[in-house]
Amino acid sequence: MRPLRADRSLKWRYAFGELILIVAGVMIALAASDWNEGRQLRQQEVALLAEIRSGLLTDLSAFESGLQTARAAESQIVSLQNMLGTTPPYDAAMDELFGAVYGMRSIQLNTASYDTLKSFGLYLVSDDQLRLGIARIYDYHYDRIDSINRVEVEINLEVFRPYYLENFRDIRFRESATPRDYNKIISDTYYRNLVDYRLSTLRVNQIEPYAETIEEIGIVMKMLDRELGDRSGTSR
Repeated sequence: MRPLRADRSLKWRYAFGELILIVAGVMIALAASDWNEGRQLRQQEVALLAEIRSGLLTDLSAFESGLQTARAAESQIVSLQNMLGTTPPYDAAMDELFGAVYGMRSIQLNTASYDTLKSFGLYLVSDDQLRLGIARIYDYHYDRIDSINRVEVEINLEVFRPYYLENFRDIRFRESATPRDYNKIISDTYYRNLVDYRLSTLRVNQIEPYAETIEEIGIVMKMLDRELGDRSGTSR
């Protein structure tokens, strides 16, 4: 007959073995669940980053076009500055220079992809530098330009509109304006101040922030290309 103590020892061994198997199974299941959840999060991150990249690519084109337009206007206004006070004979081509002063130049900002990312949580972006770069573009540069757009509306309505409606005809915003009394306008010190002010606001409100935003979008685009390339297993 087998001793009772030996039977108990064997049962405890079996029970301990079963416990180990159960614990191991639970740990494997948890690890598999964590792996699957992590894989889903990475897939979600890649999809959202791809949307961000697509939106920034569109915006980059808009900013580059806006910067080109603003610099062309800057050149026209500088030419108008040089002309004022010298009383040259009127030429219809001057209407383009007068027109460059009055009118809004703004960019329609696209924040849909960033709003989607924020709804999931910015920390879904695992790369800290990339996350901060994206947030800076939208929360700083885009907010800044949105405020500038509102200021531009006020400037044009409250500062330039009254003078232009009184002293110009055939007004086409940003393109052309024909003086009612050319000699009066060309020698008007108040109008010279308006032109100087327009040039200053054009540089501060558009040329400088557009150039800065373009530079930062370019930096973030490179980080996005690297991140998306790494996640897809390819290099770009």
